[in-house]
Order: sequence, then C-alpha cells, then structure tokens
Amino acid sequence: MDSLKPLKLVFRSLVHYRRTNLGVLLGTIVSTAILVGALITGDSARGSLKRIVYERLGKIEFALQTNDRFFRSRLANDLSDRLGVQTVPAILLRGIASNSEKELRANSVQVMGIDHRFWQFGQQPVPIRDLEENYAILNRTLAARIALETGDEFILRVPKVQLMPADAPLAASTVPTVSFRLKVRAIVSDPQMGRFSLRANQVSPATVFLSFSQLAVEIEQSGSSNTILMAGSAGKKLTIDQINRSIRAVWTTQDAGFELRTLNDQNIVELRSKRIFIEPAIEEAAFQASEHARGILTYFVNGIHRESGTTPYSFVSAPGSPIVPDTMAKDEIILTRWLADDLSAAPGDVISLSYLIPVSGGHLEERETTFTVHSVIPNSHSAALRALMPPFHGLAEVDDCRNWDPGIPIDLDRIRAKDQDYWDQFRGTPKAFVTLEAAQQMWMNRFGRLTAIRFLDSPYTEAELAERIIDHLDPSSLGLFFDPVLQQGLRAGHGAVDFGQLFFGLSMFIIAAALLLTGLLFALNIEQRSEETGTLLSLGIPPSTVRALLIIEGLFLALIGCAAGTALGILYNRVVLYGLNTVWRGAVDMTTLLPFLSVPTLLIGYVSSMALIILVLWVATKRQFRKPLSELRASAISIGPTRMRHTY
Repeated sequence: MDSLKPLKLVFRSLVHYRRTNLGVLLGTIVSTAILVGALITGDSARGSLKRIVYERLGKIEFALQTNDRFFRSRLANDLSDRLGVQTVPAILLRGIASNSEKELRANSVQVMGIDHRFWQFGQQPVPIRDLEENYAILNRTLAARIALETGDEFILRVPKVQLMPADAPLAASTVPTVSFRLKVRAIVSDPQMGRFSLRANQVSPATVFLSFSQLAVEIEQSGSSNTILMAGSAGKKLTIDQINRSIRAVWTTQDAGFELRTLNDQNIVELRSKRIFIEPAIEEAAFQASEHARGILTYFVNGIHRESGTTPYSFVSAPGSPIVPDTMAKDEIILTRWLADDLSAAPGDVISLSYLIPVSGGHLEERETTFTVHSVIPNSHSAALRALMPPFHGLAEVDDCRNWDPGIPIDLDRIRAKDQDYWDQFRGTPKAFVTLEAAQQMWMNRFGRLTAIRFLDSPYTEAELAERIIDHLDPSSLGLFFDPVLQQGLRAGHGAVDFGQLFFGLSMFIIAAALLLTGLLFALNIEQRSEETGTLLSLGIPPSTVRALLIIEGLFLALIGCAAGTALGILYNRVVLYGLNTVWRGAVDMTTLLPFLSVPTLLIGYVSSMALIILVLWVATKRQFRKPLSELRASAISIGPTRMRHTY
C-alpha cells in the first residue's frame, strides 16, 4: 500500500479514464468560454460607449448652452479667471452645407464658431491655430456626406439669430438666413474633436467648424456667444453648484438679456428685454429692486373700429399714470387726438380693438375687445411716448409702412396715405391707451406679460438699478447654467440596461445548456467510478480520502478547462463583436464596438465556472458515498474479471 500515493493515483486515474475526462474537459471549456465571452461583450459595449464619450467631449467636463439666447463671449474668460479652469466661448447653430459641384447637400449640420483654444480639448492635437476668414474645418462625417476634400469649396447657410422666440407674438414670420462660401482647410478625425457634440448620441454628427469672429459677424452677434465649454480643474474637483454660483459673481445685464436706458426728456429709467417680452424672472427682480417700478405692455393691433370707420394697424399701450389715470376702468380707453379725429370719436363713444394672438399649434386667432372712450389727449412727440413701441422685428427698423413684416398677416391695401404720414411723423407712438389689467388680459403670453418696466423718480441711478436687479436674479432662471456633460455622458453610456446583463441574458439559454452539460458530465464521471470507489474502500482507505481523491481529480480537470475556456472566451468575444458590427449592427445601435478586456470580468467568469463545478463535485460525491459498500462492490463484480483493472 505504500505505493498507493494520492497524486500518483489521481494521475493514473486521469489517464485511465481519458476518454470520459476529455469529454468533461471539453464541456468545461465550452461552457466557460460562452460565459466569459458574454461578460466580455458587455464590457466591450460599455468600453466602446465610454470611448465615444471621451472622443465626443475630449477634456470638456462642463458646458453651458442657451441656443437662441446670446450673452457676452467675455463671460467665458471671466469664469476662467475666477475658477482657474480652461474655458472656451463658442457659437453653436444648425445649418445646411451643400456641395454645388456634385449637387450634394447635408441638412441639420452642426455649425460651430470656435477659436484655436477649442482644439486643446481634443485627445489629439490639430496643427491649426485660428481659422482664416472664409475657411472651415470639417469632420469626416460631413466630408463624406457631401464628398468634400481639403481645398474644396462649399456653401454654408445658417439662420440669423432672432432674439425674439420664433413662436412669440409678432415674431418674424420667416427666419432670415445668411449664406457664404467656404474653403475646406482640413478634415479632422474623431480624436481631434471631430465627433464633438453636447448631445449624448452615439452617432457622429455632421459638423463644420469656422472662425468664431466670422460666424458672429455673419449672424449679427459680434462679441456674443451661446455656448461655453469648460474643462475640469487639475488642482481641485469643481462641483456643478460651485460653477453655477460663480456665474452670479461675474454676469451682467447684457448676459441676462436686458438693458437699462434713461429717457432723454424725463427722469425715467426704462428696462427693456432683448426678447421683447420681459421674462417673469426679470420682471420679478425689477420689482424687488425698486418700489418705483411700473410695468408697461404695448401691442400691435390689426384695427381700431367704430361705426364711422376703421384705423388699421396701430400700437396700443398700457403705460400707467400719468397718461392712464389709476382710476380709469378696465373697459375704458384713451385716444390720441389723431385717432379720435380719424374715427370721429369722442368721450363716451364705443370702439373695439381687433388683434391676433398665437394659440395652440402656432396658429393665429383674431379676437376683438370693446371699450368706452374715457378721454382724448393731444398728439405728442414725447420721447417717453414714442419709446413705448417695442423693437418688434419687421416694424421698428422699417421706414415705409408698406415694408412692414411683423410676423402676422398684413393687408398692405388697408394702409392709407395718412397712416404713412403718421408713421413718418410719430413712428410707433401708440394711438390709444388702456389699463395694464386690460392689456394683460388681452395680450399676455407665456413669454411675458410686459414689454417694458419704467422707474419713475427712482432714487437709484441707472447703474445702481442694474446692479440691484442682477442681485435679485438667478442666472439659471434664464437658462444660464452649466451641465456636467461628461458625467451625464458616462452615465448615459451605462444606460438604463447594463450591457453585461443584456448580453449575458441573450446568451442565457446557451450558457445554461453548456453549464448543465458540464455538470452532468462531472456527475456522470463520478457515477462511473463506483467500482473504483468500492474497491478503494474495500482496501481500507478511509471514505474521506477516497472522496478527496475524486474531488481533486475533478478540480484538476476544472482548473485546466476553465483556464482554456477563459482564453477561448476572448476569441468568442471577437466573433460576437464582429457579428454586432456587421450583420447584427442594428441590435446595439452603435457606430463600432471595440474589444475591451477587464481582469475582474475574466476572474468572474473563471471563478463562476469553478464554483459550479465544485458544487457539482461536492453533491455528486456526497450522493455516491451514501450508497452502502456492498452496492458499490456489486457494480464492480457484475462487470466481470475483464473489467477489474484498477488504477492502483
């Protein structure tokens, strides 16, 4: 019995049952390969998404984008100085690029006005400083879409920025555009910021980069931008709250989108918004800043009617006292002498206003409100009255009434010679006045309920009022706030569904079948060793030793099989990725999946397979050793002397 050494016995048993062990080994390799391959594919999907995020954003961690709201481009530099981080102002628009020679066009192109600092965010350098005028850089997506190469020319069309929202009352009916011809200076790759986008999208946008200053001039926003890109801080970790609080310390009224001016002929400071209708946040801050604030709402009406006739297309305003007495009723109206004469109206007469307002779906609806004439006031050339007309695009800058384009349908045939004379003499001075309550009931909208705020006899100067209003304003209420775009992108890369679980689930039936087969093979192998087990026990070897020998033999197969299966799983992963990048491309909706190996994932696959095999070995041997010795020996005797060859 001295020659009966455990390791020698295990080795000879492996050789003796080589055919059975080979099947067990192959089953272990296949099941482990499928399990590890599925887990690695999940890692590859997550890794590919992460790579896309870093190619899309480079070193950018935070971004402020306001779309149609523009602010000082200097704001980016002020924030950089305050926070000690790299910031870049940019203009981000949507446009149309076309190659006229090949009759190719790309719609919804991402148009970016940038300077040389932008390229510093990339993973790879771009050997270009500031772009010359009429030159552009394209990314590969746009270059391929409209067949452009370095040195080719193309036409870019972008909309001029309308500060007044497109669906606001009296907004321009058509958005003016500007077109210019550009020459391709270079074509950049994805690691060179060619994939840049603030949208968490896996598809590379078609992008054209051009000089910040040229684009700003073309869209009539010189010195302004609508985007700030910010890198992370190398010295300390900045939080999004810290960054957004810093905006309050450096922003101005220009960034907030309003201006204050002092009317020349009176001690009146007036607040106006670049967006015509004063946003609720600015209105609230103005009234908190001074108790002398007074709201004004002025609107362009289709007609002022009386039985005797109609005065077309006029401004009507609610300026408050002293023009409109505080005691005037909501259903009363004050007329200028010019309007009263035109309508042959006097105090006590009934007139009506017809006007258009936007309703759901962007449609315009005509409404009419009736008033009683309260009084008639003289015509006035007062700057305070003339300034009541908001700077509606298509009206304020037009000299001839027949060139009006206020964003609502106008019948030019209704405009009379006397109407043009009034415009020449008084411009947009309102012809009638109502109470603010009546005006807001007719014309307030989701963009605001005032077109101006005046501070009468205020103890504060224009500069002091500006500072007080800014102090009461929160930049985020006007859309001026940074988003943690890198963090959001990485979070979106994980998505609502974990890709490891997804591919593991898709392979579950195959994995379960392979693991079940492996378990059955190990269990069957143990069962087939009953004669050997009975013989060893008959020789006086303790049951615990015999059981340990069987388990060690199984573990030896498992160690080799799981190791080989892990290596094969890497190859299996390459096959799966090839399929997902070609015939199954729509399953993941990604550009390209690249292989990413993770040591923890490989260990998880390896250990999981080993754990299952150990469990099978433990259960199978425990089950076998519950049988009586006579039953184990009977299995050996029944086979006959020709099969009584043992491994000892």
